[in-house]
Amino acid sequence: MSQFLHTGFAAGIEALNHTPTQDGMVILPGIGRAYARDNALGYYAASIHSNAVSVDSEPHTELLRALEKKNGFGRGSIYMGCAGFLNLSYIAATRPAGAVLFDINPLQTLFWKRVIGGLAQSRSFHSFRKYMQNLGPLLEGDVIKGCGSVALSSQAIVPVPTQALTRGPRVFGLFRECAVTDSFEWWAANTPEWRWCGTDYQYLHHMAASSALGALTLDLKDDAAWVQLGDHLRDCERHVQFMYESNTRHFIASGRDWSGQHCDGDALTKLAHNFGRAARGEELFVIDDKGCAPLRERLSLTLT
Repeated sequence: MSQFLHTGFAAGIEALNHTPTQDGMVILPGIGRAYARDNALGYYAASIHSNAVSVDSEPHTELLRALEKKNGFGRGSIYMGCAGFLNLSYIAATRPAGAVLFDINPLQTLFWKRVIGGLAQSRSFHSFRKYMQNLGPLLEGDVIKGCGSVALSSQAIVPVPTQALTRGPRVFGLFRECAVTDSFEWWAANTPEWRWCGTDYQYLHHMAASSALGALTLDLKDDAAWVQLGDHLRDCERHVQFMYESNTRHFIASGRDWSGQHCDGDALTKLAHNFGRAARGEELFVIDDKGCAPLRERLSLTLT
């Protein structure tokens, strides 16, 4: 199994995650880069979400079954995806050499780093389950070290004065869907997010243990960051074949991205060009709640 993996691929992704690409970008201790915002802290961060938001599971279930029949359709390539655990189902189904889990939210990146660490150290899904049951407090400690005491919502981070806390530093609203203490039970009850908990788990374990699975804070519209990523992929002699975009493109088409920032009129064109940088001239399959199609068909744009 390990001969199909790009061992050490994630080290380069981690280096990118500590490399600024825009003026005002902040590097948070133990977390990595965060995009600048005009707020009390000077950067964007938000609560963590682990599952796809407003996505119909049936098309994903059908697509995953079809991909599984292809027997390693993505072998040798790189997978990229945002949002929650559904990405691990697609990674297990496509069997890529490496993967990048990305989000504009640096706390989402932190979440993935902890999950990847759990996959690496847990030889079985049973032991990974135990790891996940204790993940909430670990993440809360990470956020306190990197951001201090804060209150989080789906689109914002607000500092909490220490004098207002009677029990020491705290993080409020860490998870979007559930409380820290019941987080695993909530995630595990959702399908097809957890299609990889059986025999496919070993592939994910080997990916994480081989440093082939990385996490990156990345804005879909950050051209400089996508150029960096494309350069890294070129140096690794790899390309992205599958991209799970969740519902991010729908946000951009509406005029605002997931973080609430206004999008320029050419944002969708930028998105296509940036996806093309990751594909490096190869055919890219974009996945959303409607299924999977070549990038040119999905976006109806010409890549140059």
